[in-house]
Amino acid sequence: MAPIEAADTVLRMVIRRLPLAFPGLRACRFLGKFTAEGDLGIDIGPMAALPDLKEVHVLAGRGRVRGAERLPSTTAVFCE
Repeated sequence: MAPIEAADTVLRMVIRRLPLAFPGLRACRFLGKFTAEGDLGIDIGPMAALPDLKEVHVLAGRGRVRGAERLPSTTAVFCE
């Protein structure tokens, strides 16, 4: 597995566990090279279980980020 693919895999695992590990999380930033070609993208939808979440920053193009529509309307999503 290439380093970028491994980083994407770890990121997906982390996102799924955030609501249980940090139920009061208000802001989150994911930094790194999450831009592997042909990838299905990064699903931030599981973060909808965080009721106090106000901001999510993902260092990936918006086309790679999925699940943002599941977040509360009060949550700002930034993609780079």
